[in-house]
Amino acid sequence: MAFTLPLAAKPGPLPSWITPPPPGAIVTQALVNLKNPITGEIYTVPTGGYTVNISDSDAPRPGTGGPDPRPEVEKPEPRPKPRPFPPHWGRPPAIQTKDIRPLPGGFGQGSSTLAGWIDRNIKSDLANSNKPKPEPKRPPVVRPQKPPRPELSDETKVQLAGIESDKKALMEEMKAKLATLEKDASKEDARKAVEEFKKDNEARFAAIKEAAGKVHEELKAKRPERKERPEPPAAVKAKIAEVKKVEKTLHVARKAVSEKLKEAQDELAAKIAQAKESADKDEVADNIKTLIAEQAAARKAALDEFRAAQKEKHEELKAAQKELRKEVRNTKEEGSSRTSR
Repeated sequence: MAFTLPLAAKPGPLPSWITPPPPGAIVTQALVNLKNPITGEIYTVPTGGYTVNISDSDAPRPGTGGPDPRPEVEKPEPRPKPRPFPPHWGRPPAIQTKDIRPLPGGFGQGSSTLAGWIDRNIKSDLANSNKPKPEPKRPPVVRPQKPPRPELSDETKVQLAGIESDKKALMEEMKAKLATLEKDASKEDARKAVEEFKKDNEARFAAIKEAAGKVHEELKAKRPERKERPEPPAAVKAKIAEVKKVEKTLHVARKAVSEKLKEAQDELAAKIAQAKESADKDEVADNIKTLIAEQAAARKAALDEFRAAQKEKHEELKAAQKELRKEVRNTKEEGSSRTSR
């Protein structure tokens, strides 16, 4: 067996297959043996940091003096990535058996536990394929950007401040008038006091209303022009008319009940005033208590009767509003009438 002895480091140039460390590099202070991968020569360098600047691929193959004449063996192609599971299946089983078998549905290979899970999901998808899919969500409505508010002039600001000051003064005077009522005063007494105060200060209320109207007209004149709304289709107009018709019927019924309750309240106030004429205070208190209880029972009965009578109308209103929304959604939006993305 032949041994190759290392060549001691000698003064002079290094072999061409060795590269010294860069100047100033921090290296180990010890002898290091470097081997030429082509010739097998070993050279000892004085410190660390020296590197071999040739590789095994540059070396000629034994017996040829050049590259290896044998054909290169093709590397096997990487395995294709497994097909991902549908998101609605959820996560696969966390605990599985260790056997390997082909998975159904072209999902590669895996355990029999995973195969059973895939098979169940595939059958479930096939069973639900004929069911109607949920309607897609309607895109959000995009409202046009509101125009900036007009800048108020100094004169208008002074007028607004004066209006607010007058309103505040009237409210304070009204509160002072209500504070003069007796502690056991009814709501009807308070209402009459408010109406009397409004009648006494009718000129002041009219002046505030007139000043507010002038300011409103000035703001209206400075308001930027708005684009005209597109005319809705005839089908939508018909549904809107149906909704308004039912709403009007309910409004008339509410107004009638309100008037009836107001008359009952006036009647109660008159009876309480008549009861107060008695000299016996205990009798007066008992009579007033009885009158108020009777009025409360009559009010409750009237409201219950109104709700029962209008229940059908409320259902009719809900149905009309539902049909209107459906018609609006089915209306195709184009051009300037488009309000969604």
